[in-house]
Amino acid sequence: MAQKYILLVDDEALVLEELTETFEFEGFKVMTAASGDEALSLPDIDKMDIVISDLKMPGVSGLDMFRSLKNRESFKTPVILLSGHGAQEEQDQALELGVHACLAKPINVDDLVAIVESAIRAIR
Repeated sequence: MAQKYILLVDDEALVLEELTETFEFEGFKVMTAASGDEALSLPDIDKMDIVISDLKMPGVSGLDMFRSLKNRESFKTPVILLSGHGAQEEQDQALELGVHACLAKPINVDDLVAIVESAIRAIR
C-alpha cells in the first residue's frame, strides 16, 4: 500500500504530539505545523493526503487557512477542522465552504482515524 501523508496543524504542542503518535501508529507519514501561517508556508502541502487543523488558532485560523488553500488550483486535499466549545458559527461556515468535516474537541481518536481513512478512500 502507498504511504499516506497527513498534515496536523495545531497551536497546542500536546495535541500535535498525541495526534502524531496516533497517525504514525496507523501508518501515516506525519508533518506538523504549529500555526496556520506555518502550514501555508510548507512546500509539500499540496501533496498531503489529508490535513487536520485546529479551527481557532492565533494569527491564521484553521478556517482562514482552508480558505487560502481552497483558492489554490492544485489543492484537492480533504481538510478536517477540530474545534472547541462555542465555535458553531465557524463550523457551519467551514462546512458550507467545503471542509470535509468539523469535529468537536475532545476528539475520539478512533472516530477521527475512521473519518480520515474514509476521506482518503473517497479521493483515491
